[in-house]
Amino acid sequence: MPYSSAGSISINRAQISTVMLGFACIITVAQLLFEGLSKWIGGLGLGFGVPPSQ
Repeated sequence: MPYSSAGSISINRAQISTVMLGFACIITVAQLLFEGLSKWIGGLGLGFGVPPSQ
């Protein structure tokens, strides 16, 4: 019986590390998407006749 409890503990640790890794990937992808979107919106703003500050 102690063997099964130790096995479940190791499985939980693996699940936690997997969830943390997935979270890091999601955050990185979200940051990249946000940067790309803000650059694209800035480019659209320039394209639609927003006068440059110079």
